[in-house]
Amino acid sequence: MRVGVLGSVNEDSVVQADGSVSGDLGGVLFTAGALAILGQDQQIEPWLLTRIGSPQMEKVQTRMSAFPTLQLGVVETCDGAGYRCQIEYDADGAKQERLLGDVPPLTIRDVAYHLRGLHALVVNFITGYELELATLQAIRRVLKGQIVMDLHSLTLARDTEGRRSQRALPRWRAWVGCADVLQMNEQEAASLGARGGLEGAVEFARTLLSFGPMAVVVTLSTRGAVGAWRDPAGFVRSHHQPALEAGDGVVDTTGCGDVFLAGLSADLMKGGSLPSALKLAASAAARKCARPGLAGLECLVPTSMLSKEG
Repeated sequence: MRVGVLGSVNEDSVVQADGSVSGDLGGVLFTAGALAILGQDQQIEPWLLTRIGSPQMEKVQTRMSAFPTLQLGVVETCDGAGYRCQIEYDADGAKQERLLGDVPPLTIRDVAYHLRGLHALVVNFITGYELELATLQAIRRVLKGQIVMDLHSLTLARDTEGRRSQRALPRWRAWVGCADVLQMNEQEAASLGARGGLEGAVEFARTLLSFGPMAVVVTLSTRGAVGAWRDPAGFVRSHHQPALEAGDGVVDTTGCGDVFLAGLSADLMKGGSLPSALKLAASAAARKCARPGLAGLECLVPTSMLSKEG
């Protein structure tokens, strides 16, 4: 099963609350790499669709080599260093981001030929500048398979120094309507008008089904995640998945939402129900929280596979 994974590659610089600093490639590679690992049993073959700065190409190819089933689909390059994201966490786990660099969005001409060979597409708006709305709508018309989408940074503005802040997303109903399965976190939902708390998230997820998606997921950090979907008879159902503990404690939450998206996608693409997909996604995100950086994705490899490789 060929699955496109579309989003931006960032060069992350992460400052933890204790002052420790780390740096690595990140962004959509968290989703693509996690999907490559979690989807091996289902023979999912992720194909990366992105545009990067020319100097990043060698780094991207090197990091992708850790995920044997991850393929280079559409990797366009542009002048400049590409996106760099500076992330600082405080003691409460809240973060401040600065996004530096400018990368032109992908166009339908960039991706149209490749879309015809895909069974599904995972879109993760890492920066919010990956695609124009018209391009996403064109993809929706061309692609025969489902679109799983994380709203993510579409709800973030950027000032002249790169600082990110929540914003009201223009034409958000049109963006939402392009997805078959839609993911967002609590802050992103609030920027679209959701009430706070577990009940508010469930209510909002159920409401968004009327705009086109067949399933909507809202992640709630330490309170887990909620999902709403239409069953085969057309009835709206909802489910709360509690958060799972990171076995070795929380080390780095960078990329956890991206890994959650990969777990959600992997289970749904093998025919799983939304509750089972939420459980796999929560498990994958919890394991990733206990490991730093992109290299931390090795924690997602099943023990049975490690023993075979060993």
